[in-house]
Amino acid sequence: MKKLKYILIIFCFTLHYSCDSFLDVRPEGEVVNNELFKNAEGFEDAIYGVYSTLAGPSYYGRTMTYYFNDILSQYFFYDYPGDVTLKICNFEYKDATVRPTIDQIWGGVYKNISYVNNILENLEGRDESSLPLYNVYKAECLALRGFMHFDILRLFCENIVNNPSAQGIPYVDKYDLKVSPFLSAEAAYGRIIGDLKAAEEIMSENGEYFENADQQNNEFLKDRQIHMNLYAVQGMLARVYWMKGDLKTAAE
Repeated sequence: MKKLKYILIIFCFTLHYSCDSFLDVRPEGEVVNNELFKNAEGFEDAIYGVYSTLAGPSYYGRTMTYYFNDILSQYFFYDYPGDVTLKICNFEYKDATVRPTIDQIWGGVYKNISYVNNILENLEGRDESSLPLYNVYKAECLALRGFMHFDILRLFCENIVNNPSAQGIPYVDKYDLKVSPFLSAEAAYGRIIGDLKAAEEIMSENGEYFENADQQNNEFLKDRQIHMNLYAVQGMLARVYWMKGDLKTAAE
């Protein structure tokens, strides 16, 4: 009987310890996230990850540069029955062979926006004392967020010049699972411009023209011509104002 008591005590202790250990286990993604953003290298890797994804064939490495957009513009298609390019050219957006391309653009770009939001949220509470390039990271991410929302807006929404009350897109600025509501096109343009102007202000204050940055001994500041730098932000603002119909501000 005494032996049975000892066995039960050991069993209960083991069960209690095991349950506590199980409850202490943190989700894998959370651990990776905390580890990633513990230093400057992690933030830079995350930003490079956004650029790398956008350069893939599903985005600006093919589909959104010279494939889907060019077909919509009637630049080319393959004229044989059942070919997907012909269906895209005819704007058959609900066709089962066309839909995956559209869904990839919409869902994939918003996924990249979530990556940027994750970086921005992890920058909160930090400053130049812990991250010397804090302002560079923040400005690039704000600019990338505005840029990606703008491309979704121009691809999927009616031109605001033709219809000032046109429906816009969801503008996502939080890293969470909540569904963001659709905004009007006018409101979406306002949010895009807000992010780009905020990025422009930070970059201007910090002298972030890429030819000066190249002189600094920092790998992330080299080759600024292939980053979302100040020239890119100002060029993007000109495009946004032009698409919005504000030609005077676009020219400025």
